[in-house]
Parts: sequence; C-alpha cells; structure tokens
Amino acid sequence: MKENEEYLFFLEGRSITIRSEKSVDADGQITYYAQSDFMDVCAQAENWMAVLEKCVKKIKFAMKQQKKEVELMKHDQAVALAKKYFLDTYINRTVVRDHLDELWHGNSVEDETLTFFVWKGGEDDLCRDKLLEDPLTTVAVVYVNLLTGECDMVENIEGLKWYKNY
Repeated sequence: MKENEEYLFFLEGRSITIRSEKSVDADGQITYYAQSDFMDVCAQAENWMAVLEKCVKKIKFAMKQQKKEVELMKHDQAVALAKKYFLDTYINRTVVRDHLDELWHGNSVEDETLTFFVWKGGEDDLCRDKLLEDPLTTVAVVYVNLLTGECDMVENIEGLKWYKNY
C-alpha cells in the first residue's frame, strides 16, 4: 500500500469513496486510517486490510442507522447505565462509595458500543499540567451495547489498590 490510496465501495446503489492513509509515529509504530465520504465514517487499524474491513462495516452500520433500521440507546441513558453498572458491580463497592469524589469518568462511542472509563484522580489532578506529568489511574472500563443495553466491565488489577495511593 502507498501512503494514501482511494477505494470505491458500492452499497445499495451508492458509490462510496474510502480514502486510506498510512501513518508512522515517532516510535516507528504504523497505523492505518480510512475515511469515507459517507457520513464521514472513519476507522483505524494496524494494517490496511483491517482498516478497510472496519470502514466498510461501519459504513453498513451507519446506513442502517440512517434508514432507522437500528435504534440505539440515547447517550445520556447509556452513561447512566454504565455508572450504575460500575457502582453495583465493582469488586470493592464500599471503597468506591467512600472515595467517589476522587473518581473521574469519560466515555466514547464507536458504532453500537459506549465505552465508559473510570479513573482515580484527586483535587491536585484538576490542573491539566499535573495530568500530563502524572496520568490518571484507570480503575475500570465499562462497555455498554447501545442496541441491547448489555454491560460488561473490566477492572484494572493494579487499580484495585488505587484508594491506598492517594
């Protein structure tokens, strides 16, 4: 594959252009990006075949959403579900409730999955410069299926001791 290439993808009588790009970071790590001209769908992967496959999959999903063939849970509802799942399922719920003010959260959505991150942070971490020097500790990550509402969670083993580190 060259640095930049264009591909045509045909779906339901539509011609969709996918532009792919190869990127090399300072460490020599190669990442491939693809972006379509259909609803600005984009993908990222470790090789050019995977990035094209991901992009095509995302285009098909976006088209189903556009045609209202699939309906996803609302974002705020999914975030509330993820928070509740974390609080009810985390292995040491008592510690979480005692140190709730030190936990930060963020989320991202890709296709039908909301990824909800829970980090440990204290008052000193409010300063952006401090965050760059001493990154937050990941406590857990909750995955919410926006089609079914099903939740899964992974906990950071080292993060199980996070409450002792402040």
